[in-house]
Amino acid sequence: MKNIFASTKTILALTAFTLISISGLAQGTGEIRGRLIDSITDEAIPGATVTYTVSGALRGTVTDMDGYFKIKPLNPGFYDLNFSYVSYKQRKIEGVHVSSDKITDMRDVQLANGSIKVVIITAYPEPLLDFEDPTAVPLGFADIERSVFKNDAKGLITTMSSDIKTSPDGKKLYFRGERSEAVMYIVDGVKTRDGQLGIPGHAIGHLTVYTGGVPAKYGDFTGGVVVIETRSYQDVVNSRR
Repeated sequence: MKNIFASTKTILALTAFTLISISGLAQGTGEIRGRLIDSITDEAIPGATVTYTVSGALRGTVTDMDGYFKIKPLNPGFYDLNFSYVSYKQRKIEGVHVSSDKITDMRDVQLANGSIKVVIITAYPEPLLDFEDPTAVPLGFADIERSVFKNDAKGLITTMSSDIKTSPDGKKLYFRGERSEAVMYIVDGVKTRDGQLGIPGHAIGHLTVYTGGVPAKYGDFTGGVVVIETRSYQDVVNSRR
């Protein structure tokens, strides 16, 4: 009888072990698929490296010519994937879930190009001629604010025409080679010929220069005329917007 019971226990143990083994085999493995692309151009990145760790061992694959990659077989669970390629910033995606007998589709994985720097270039138009007064060269408040000489009144004036030169000490301006005394400065309607404007560059709201063909209302000058209007309250408001 004892031998019969012993045999029965052995058979039951073997049966249970077999069932467990079959259940484990039936669990199956999963797969991860995806495609690696440039984050700006959306173009495929071939030859990129995709790595992951299994039980402390580093494993990986390489994207094909169309940027696609495939990782299999993988036991069900969660995986951390690392993506890298020359000149691109490395990227890590954690917790990618893999199910038994299923494909985890990561679709398009974007990598940012670390060698590309975005540079914004803004072009500003040159001062336009006034068709009603074609000899005038105007400079408005917005143009003055963008100028590197916005705090230097005479520096602003010299940028408006190649006919205007400055003295070595920077105190006098010469129009078309004429004497500095041949230039008339009009600040808010007040005339002066000594070149002492008495205002800083940032106080100028509008600037007009005549290097030739001076209108009769300003008189007859062989050098030129500089007409300055100081900043108004509206100019100050606009600069703060």
